[in-house]
Amino acid sequence: MTGALVNKGVEFSLTAHLLNKKDYKFDFRLNGGYYKNEMTKMPIDETTGMEKPIRNSVHIMVGQKVISLYDFYIREYAGVDPETGFALYNQYYNVKANGERELITDMETYKSKNTINKLEVEQTSDWDKATKKFVDKSGIPALQGGFGFDLYAKGITLNATFSYGIGGYGYDYNYAAIMHSGTSGSYNWHKDIEGRWQKPGDITNIPSLSNDYGGGADGY
Repeated sequence: MTGALVNKGVEFSLTAHLLNKKDYKFDFRLNGGYYKNEMTKMPIDETTGMEKPIRNSVHIMVGQKVISLYDFYIREYAGVDPETGFALYNQYYNVKANGERELITDMETYKSKNTINKLEVEQTSDWDKATKKFVDKSGIPALQGGFGFDLYAKGITLNATFSYGIGGYGYDYNYAAIMHSGTSGSYNWHKDIEGRWQKPGDITNIPSLSNDYGGGADGY
């Protein structure tokens, strides 16, 4: 079964005739729009009869929550352990009424099956045990559009058009690719790697370098 997606928004387009003479004309154009994207119904996996997650880059859609296709559903980076140099991530626990603590690795899936009594958060260097959750960031700009001008002077016409976007978030894959541990065959490093953790007590948000994948810069 298919899901349901709703796109809504407001658009505008303006043109200002700043100069309008016989041999000289100059127009300025501006357009923009605000858009809202909502996934109102998840598709059903015919093999299980349950809602099927939709994965798009680092975005994921799960559970009953009405959200945008471009809301980020990721593990939260929590800095670097100053003693080990390992990257840290947030992991959330549900503290039940009887005091039992239950690790949540997928927040929306967990909430669809369990009642949250009290949330506690800790840091872990184990990426697989960190909690995936919505982080209140969207890839949709608050305002996007274009602007440009048209210039006419004695039979010569010059046009230029530009685009813009204000707000919205994106995952920088290019930066991530050059902030790695230096394993064989990897990309070059970004200059920010100079600020990496190197000895116990170092305070930085860039993990240590490692010749394996044990909590170093890979995954940062």
